[in-house]
Amino acid sequence: MLLCDLRHVHDAALADEVAQRLDDGQIGILPTETVFGLCCSAAHPAAMDRVFALKKRPSSMALPILAANASAALAYAGEATRHARRLAECFWPGPLTLVLGADPGQAVRVPRHAFTERVLDLCKRPIHATSVNRSGELAAVSPADISQTFLDAVDFAILDAPGPEGRESSIVRVKQAARPCLLRRGALAEEPLADCLRYRISVVCTGNTCRSPMAEALLRQALANALVFGGSGDPPGFRVRSFGVAAAAGDPASSGAIEAVRQFGIDLRQHRSTPTRDVLTQSDLVLCMTEGHRRSIMSIGPKQWSEKVQLLSQQGFDVVDPHGGSALDYRACLEVLRCGIQTWLPTLLAEGTTLDCATT
Repeated sequence: MLLCDLRHVHDAALADEVAQRLDDGQIGILPTETVFGLCCSAAHPAAMDRVFALKKRPSSMALPILAANASAALAYAGEATRHARRLAECFWPGPLTLVLGADPGQAVRVPRHAFTERVLDLCKRPIHATSVNRSGELAAVSPADISQTFLDAVDFAILDAPGPEGRESSIVRVKQAARPCLLRRGALAEEPLADCLRYRISVVCTGNTCRSPMAEALLRQALANALVFGGSGDPPGFRVRSFGVAAAAGDPASSGAIEAVRQFGIDLRQHRSTPTRDVLTQSDLVLCMTEGHRRSIMSIGPKQWSEKVQLLSQQGFDVVDPHGGSALDYRACLEVLRCGIQTWLPTLLAEGTTLDCATT
């Protein structure tokens, strides 16, 4: 049996040897940033049977898959929904397990451990991994937690210091036409998971001091009212921001914009302008004031992102800039913004994403 402790020995060829052992049908123990994993190749049913027997795990409970990267993990599970891609983007590599695909689903994870990532990258077939413990018992977090029963039964064991997370990964179930559901609270708290899943709406004008700040605030308020949300900040399931295609960073909202929205209980005095540099990567939907803004945004991203760049006016007309105009000009602009937002509201409400919880 191959037994190596990465705290004391780190042969450059070790990852190649471990990957070959897995590809040959051996089973063994690998470290991750959470708990130690009992691993085998999905290409060897006999190796999988050994893992089930050692774990005393019911054969009806599919073994999770460890992957070297998010693309491989999503491909193994045959799932690429918006929610799955978003969670993968936010938390992989890291302590998140996603259960994807049709029921009962396939659990997949991309660990954040340099040695194990290297092994997974070298393996020719998908690798199954489950925590090193009997089913229902505590998982092995440190080498001292690994029982001699497991060490005697495996073909190799690669040990390391306890993972920085110190507990098992969080598990989220993601499937088509359903809200993501937190199945297990682990190393990741509920709040960052829910925040990652928010539907991200960006509103764009020229300088981000008049039209888009007003639209941002009005849209946030409209969503909150529709959801009966009385808190501060973004309503559940959404993130609303505004940008300007020619904005300088840090300019305040215009006095006309501040006064125009005051009647709706909105205070724009803390607003500061933001350029559109990263607007496409930060958004699920970009609502532009004019066709010129829309073309400008589309010019900075790949063509496949063009569908998420739309006009605020679904009738296709431009929202006139009130900058330098009278209070009447601002009020007229405000009414156009409110009408555009009301038209978009049913579509947006259908996109808002919150995280269900099936466990405590």
